[in-house]
Amino acid sequence: MLRKEFDGHDVWRQIKAIKTAVGAMPEALATQEQEQLDAISVIANYISSFKTLGTTHSPLFTKGMLDSVVAPLASAATQLNARQNAANPNHTQQALAQIESALVTMAPWPRPYTKGAQVTQMTTLFEGLLDRQKAESEKLKDHYSSLRDELDAYKEDAKALRQDVNRAEEDIAAEAADVAKLITDQKGRIDTVVQDGLQAVEGLTAANQKAFNTWTEGRAVEWESRVQGNVDQIQGCLDEATASLRELQSKETEYANLTSAVAATKMAQHFETEAMSGRIQSWIFFGFGVLFIVGAVIPLILQAFSPGEGDPWVSFAIRLSIGALLATGATIAIRLGSKRMDEANASKRMELELRTFGPFLANVDDKGDVDNARLELVDRAFGKGYVQSVGAGTQEEVVTVSAMSEIISALGKVVNR
Repeated sequence: MLRKEFDGHDVWRQIKAIKTAVGAMPEALATQEQEQLDAISVIANYISSFKTLGTTHSPLFTKGMLDSVVAPLASAATQLNARQNAANPNHTQQALAQIESALVTMAPWPRPYTKGAQVTQMTTLFEGLLDRQKAESEKLKDHYSSLRDELDAYKEDAKALRQDVNRAEEDIAAEAADVAKLITDQKGRIDTVVQDGLQAVEGLTAANQKAFNTWTEGRAVEWESRVQGNVDQIQGCLDEATASLRELQSKETEYANLTSAVAATKMAQHFETEAMSGRIQSWIFFGFGVLFIVGAVIPLILQAFSPGEGDPWVSFAIRLSIGALLATGATIAIRLGSKRMDEANASKRMELELRTFGPFLANVDDKGDVDNARLELVDRAFGKGYVQSVGAGTQEEVVTVSAMSEIISALGKVVNR
């Protein structure tokens, strides 16, 4: 790289922008942020010291070496300018991180090998540090002078204020003495007035209490004379209402018992009808069962006493199949008759319970026991008792049809033969 290109590269302009931004920072900063700014200044002076090597070592630098440092230096300058516009120390921390990353990028930069070049670089570095230290010292001196002037002004103001306070204290003390004397004079007069007022209040209280007691006694006598007649009349009305209520309650109980008896009789009639029809149907099923049994026996008897034509075994198998079918029908009819007889017996038992329920509970005075007995009866008639009776007999009344299917299969084999 030529010296002209080296000296005019953008990296030195970014270093100058960083130094300018550091110098423009506010004076009153936190200790940590001030240390970060000092580190940025040292690194900026160190990078700036390489510019002095351009006179002898510019051919050792390449454009790529310098370009790789421009981006982090520009970012550091941007963060420092942002810190001037916003009171956020994070910008200073980000600027320090960016300029430190530039040190890592500068690792391939050549270092001076001759003693003179090294001295020149270090001299340039320390000159920059000394200049910054001198500038900081001047700022401290100016700040110290301004603080001293402000302190002197505060001292003068404090003296003037102290004199004013002393005069105000003397005035307040004089006024306080006058007020104390006035309070002492007024205290004696107030005590006299208060004592007279207390005596007057006690006299008025006694007179008012006596008058109030007299008025209260008169009003009590008058109230008793007026109200006693109304109290007697109200008590009579209350006694009549109580008697009427008890009569209504007794009639309500009688009506409820009568209604219950009528309902029980009505339901008993229904159960009686159901029991009668169930028994009739059961006897009909029993009759059909007997007829089916007789019909099943007759073909077998005729087979034994009448000579058949053709193959006797075929005739026997056909008669046996007919007898099996009739026997199956008899079994179904008898089971249905038995089921209907059980249901008729249950209906008859429920009829008897309903007809005897009223007379048996007529002499029971405890209404809770009567209600519980009624609930149990309803539960047996329409609730759990009904569900259990139907569910218990369901499995027993199942009629298998496997026998009928086997008989039909046998008949088909005989016909095929």
